[in-house]
Amino acid sequence: MAVPRSRPRRYRVALCVMAAVLFWLVLPGSVSHAHAELTRSDPKEGAELAEAPRRLSLTFGEAVSERGSSVEVAGEKLPLSRASGAPRTLVADLSRLDRPLSGKVAVAWRSSSETDGHTARGTLRFTVDAVPAPVVAPPPAAEPVPREDPAVRPLLVAVKVIGFVGLALFVGGLAFLALLWPRGAWDRRVRGALVTAWTAGALAAVAGLGLQAVHTRVRPLSDVVDPGLLGAVLTDRIGEVGAVKGLLWLLAAVVLAWAMRGGDQAVRRPAWRIAALAVGFGLLRTTGMTAHAAASPRPFLSQTADLLHLAGVSLWFGGLAVLLVGVLRRRRPAELAEVVPRYSTLALVSVLTIAASGLLLTWQLVGSFGGLLTTDYGRLLLAKLAVFALVLGAAQRSKRWVAARLDAAVSLRSNAATVRPFLYSVAIETALLCVVLLAAALLVTASPGR
Repeated sequence: MAVPRSRPRRYRVALCVMAAVLFWLVLPGSVSHAHAELTRSDPKEGAELAEAPRRLSLTFGEAVSERGSSVEVAGEKLPLSRASGAPRTLVADLSRLDRPLSGKVAVAWRSSSETDGHTARGTLRFTVDAVPAPVVAPPPAAEPVPREDPAVRPLLVAVKVIGFVGLALFVGGLAFLALLWPRGAWDRRVRGALVTAWTAGALAAVAGLGLQAVHTRVRPLSDVVDPGLLGAVLTDRIGEVGAVKGLLWLLAAVVLAWAMRGGDQAVRRPAWRIAALAVGFGLLRTTGMTAHAAASPRPFLSQTADLLHLAGVSLWFGGLAVLLVGVLRRRRPAELAEVVPRYSTLALVSVLTIAASGLLLTWQLVGSFGGLLTTDYGRLLLAKLAVFALVLGAAQRSKRWVAARLDAAVSLRSNAATVRPFLYSVAIETALLCVVLLAAALLVTASPGR
């Protein structure tokens, strides 16, 4: 977005320093691995056993959910339990198999992260030399292994995109009114945008909880409204966070109604601003609590960076939207002269925050330069960075307009021909940021490239 007139040399130095830090952070490290992957097993991969084991122990890179994980042999699903005092270890009871193990054995496993609900899959292979006992009677039919509904994941991604856009517009819009333009609380278009943002965010929080439940438990899409399934997911950490987020959206409705009823007088009050800050912080924090940052090697550092990243994007995107549908549409010289330069400063701070926190998150979630190029997560992150570079290009164009044309636009009383280039630039910038939010939702549902 537009930034105030400044010294170009300082910006070039800052960009060079940021590039050097990024190179230093991502160059060292090991090759990436997927989320909640298998790190150890008993029996081990490729082991040759004299007799069939009675149990199989699987240890993953992070805590896993017993309900959302599964282990199967020859299409037969095995009972699972969590090892005592070891949240990363699951134990499968091999004695329950209908036929004794012999020869080459392939065990298909599926893990579900207890932190964010993301899944990983793999196959463990070992050999049993023992000769199985003769089968006297045919065994009963094995319980069919559930298969993931192909419609669940695309819907989950779509809901996360809607939720991200609604959250950023709502939090950033409220911040824009509180910090830059309290009179905008009376504007009809701004009110409509905030109500739409609240509706999208609240519905996405509710729908996301049900979709996450069927995704984690490998259930059909029709079970998304199953009360028993929803009750079960509320006992997991991801369900508890989702419930808190839903309650926060209810409190956000109170804050929004307060602003719409009292207008700029309500928005200027310290009590309203404290309430809006508390609700906004809670929504941003609960969003990050089920992201990849919560399961990184340094969770406190990563989650702090994730919170700052979300806050920066919200202030930038939400401010752009209010600027586009409110301030620029009104074309009032006094408002342009007052609001646009102040938002330029806020946008600059937001961009620097996004860049710095993004560097830190890249280091934590990718960990190596090779991970950017060899993993789906890394390539998607590079695509997001490419779009982000386009956004910065549009922002630079807006900056030049503010530096060269704002005074003229005010003196000409903001006629349409004078303001139109700036309006187009802001519209393009807003659309590109929507694409960035889409990429962010895809990154949240993808396995990180650590």
